[in-house]
Amino acid sequence: ARLKLSYGTSGSQAFNSYQAMTTFKDYGGSSYQGWYGVYLMAMGNSDLGWQKTKQLNVGAELEFFNGRIRINADYYNKVTDDLLSDITLPSSSGFGSYKANVGQVANTGVELGVNVYVFRDTKRDLTWLIGGTLAHNKNEIKKISNSLEFLNDQMSSEDGGNPSFMYEEGQSMNTIFAVKSKGIDPSNGRELFLDRFGQKTYTWDARDKINAGIPEKYRGTVSTMFRYKNLMANLSCGYAFGGKLYNNTLIDKVENADVRNYNVDRRVYEGRWISAGQVTQYKDVNNTEMTQMSSRFVQKNNYFECYNINVSYEVASEWLENNLSISRLSITGDFGEPFRFSTVKQERGIYYPYSRKLSFMLSVIF
Repeated sequence: ARLKLSYGTSGSQAFNSYQAMTTFKDYGGSSYQGWYGVYLMAMGNSDLGWQKTKQLNVGAELEFFNGRIRINADYYNKVTDDLLSDITLPSSSGFGSYKANVGQVANTGVELGVNVYVFRDTKRDLTWLIGGTLAHNKNEIKKISNSLEFLNDQMSSEDGGNPSFMYEEGQSMNTIFAVKSKGIDPSNGRELFLDRFGQKTYTWDARDKINAGIPEKYRGTVSTMFRYKNLMANLSCGYAFGGKLYNNTLIDKVENADVRNYNVDRRVYEGRWISAGQVTQYKDVNNTEMTQMSSRFVQKNNYFECYNINVSYEVASEWLENNLSISRLSITGDFGEPFRFSTVKQERGIYYPYSRKLSFMLSVIF
């Protein structure tokens, strides 16, 4: 067994020097009535400073049964002052975000790793190793800056807004904020909300946003390696559970779809409200108002996916070496992202096609 203990502090700039300055760019030499034209290219922040981090780490490495089982466990507590982050701005500002020191954030968590040799027989040249990791991180905002409080007020007062970008003390930086939804009213196809006073209403108000969850609570990997003489196989997978996800696909492709000018998802016609008494997940198909951020689109985000399967076989043959002068011949098959199971039915290739990749390789060494 081996115990680990460490403590340290570090500083990081984590931003480009020009981000502390408001910068302008010219219109490429164009002018209007003799006046030279420039426009605001980036919104600077003259108060930018380094972020400072204090971190405590306690861990242990354990071995059992002659190293057949190995366990690595770590606990960490990391506190960052003057945390640097990209702050989402209200759309009225003309910029999507800017860099700022947002306050103090604490990250505490555990990481666990286990490797087990099911078989480890050197005489028969047989090895089978199974490994896995589990990680849990709790992120909490301890203190926010005055400028960030002001931005929170602006974000809360605007229609729409990104549900993931509001910062409140005691909450995670990744908290999904959305207005509580009671679903679609079967009588009229309109969405029914719950306001901050606990009253039902058809009026969406950004001030009614609540903590609707965080994207991830637990995550980890599972892998295995099997080898018998000249045959080797590897499999690696990942998983996550306990978190929530804001499913933008349902908004962009179902409720805010442009039914008049473009082809749309079939759920626009098959899943949206049409007549009184109909129980549906989606609003009236004739309602063209922009759908606002609500908890109706916050879903449990549990998944298990396989990253890669790799199988290879090396041919060892005296005949090949004596007759064809081939000292080594190997065949490899590789299957990238063969499967994924998730509680969220979401498009994965809207902008870049998602595809499974299958490849084979033949290697010959003379």
